Amino acid sequence: MVKEFLKSLKKSKEVTPAAKVSGLQRRPALPTRQASLSLASACRHVSFPRVDVEVLGCCSSDVAKAKQLVDDLVTSELKQTKICSPHLPLLLDTDKQDIVALSQSLQVCVTATAPDTVTVSGKAEDALTVARQIEKHLQIAKELASRREEEKRLRETVRWEVSDGETWVELDQSLSLDLEHALHRKERSIRYTRQQQTYTVNLDKMERTDSIGTITTINRTLKANSETGHFKSPYRIYITDTVISDAGAYPEYLISFKKA
Repeated sequence: MVKEFLKSLKKSKEVTPAAKVSGLQRRPALPTRQASLSLASACRHVSFPRVDVEVLGCCSSDVAKAKQLVDDLVTSELKQTKICSPHLPLLLDTDKQDIVALSQSLQVCVTATAPDTVTVSGKAEDALTVARQIEKHLQIAKELASRREEEKRLRETVRWEVSDGETWVELDQSLSLDLEHALHRKERSIRYTRQQQTYTVNLDKMERTDSIGTITTINRTLKANSETGHFKSPYRIYITDTVISDAGAYPEYLISFKKA
């Protein structure tokens, strides 16, 4: 009887659990968007080695003098620089990581006192190195922001397309801006790479040739409601001098082109 009981108990353990209803199954969590790195928080967590200086002497006046000499020496070696820029919040995470790593390696304190302001303090030479690197990142951020504004203006006025059989496919804004720049600089051709494929655009014939020699037509048209296809040029014109070659002749202007 005991054997039969054990046998029936064994069978009960082998019972397969009922399948879950699909509607009650747990849905996989959606991927969350990673938050942008906070430069202020990252720099705040950078630690530096600490040096304690102990001043000993026979009288308090001598100790005070020695302490003042040490303070003056440390102060003379330190430099503090404030950098203010509206493009500071536009820095990429890779730029911020580079600033934090440089702050750690050179033992330079970088403090974000405001969204558009950072203070760099440390040994004069090292602090200058970090400040220059931050300014380089800010210059790149400024150029990227300016390019995005140009792409936005171009999107509202001009359409660059490439033929795909009987239809036209609009090119992306970054490439369209490069083509627009090349056109206004009166360049005859421009080369670019997309998805590991290299293309050459002939702006005289308005044709695009890929790496295997296939030729397609490109087209540039003004969009509806746009009065002009011109965009903000990256160059400004400065009249630097006036030269009169002969009496009564028209003046010849020397014009220099400078990047805006």
